[in-house]
Amino acid sequence: MGKETEGDGPPQPILIQGSSIIQPAEDPTTGSSTPSAATMPGQDPSTVEEALAKVQFLQDSKPNTNALLAFGLLFFFAVPMVLFIGTDADIIFDDGIFVCCFSIILGIVLILLAETRQNEWKKSVRIAKAEALRLTNAPVAEATKYRVTYVMGGVIIVVGLAVDIFPIVLVGVLFMLPSGLATMNHNTKVNQAFTRMQEGFKKP
Repeated sequence: MGKETEGDGPPQPILIQGSSIIQPAEDPTTGSSTPSAATMPGQDPSTVEEALAKVQFLQDSKPNTNALLAFGLLFFFAVPMVLFIGTDADIIFDDGIFVCCFSIILGIVLILLAETRQNEWKKSVRIAKAEALRLTNAPVAEATKYRVTYVMGGVIIVVGLAVDIFPIVLVGVLFMLPSGLATMNHNTKVNQAFTRMQEGFKKP
């Protein structure tokens, strides 16, 4: 009787100790309070391959300006020299001086045209290499520009050649020297970085 009475009574409350409470597991989909470091997605290899192919195509498309340079030097040096020697320097006091000046000017135009084509080709190759380096997160800083001194140097050289005073030509070369050195240094850095990038991108 005592046992049945004891079992039929109301259920006794069960005490749960604080140390026995189990914390719910954190849902991995909700994320933690500390954000994880985001990883930078890799560059698509096909895009880099297209950039490399473009560089190769431009390098294989180098313009041939030998003929322009040859004719430019011919009109700039050879024709005036022949006229000068053939007339025993009397051309200076003759109407033939206009032919000599026209030949020099034509030679300068042809030489500048050849150099312009070469520079445009070199610039396109350099830009393509820089784009490929940018795609692989390895860009090269732009070269320092000396546009004013470069233009002044070119004008001084032309004036020196026109009046046939060699020291003036040297002054023009000195004015153009900083721009030339900066361009050469930049091209060297781009070529070195591009070579390293090519070697690293080669498939095993």
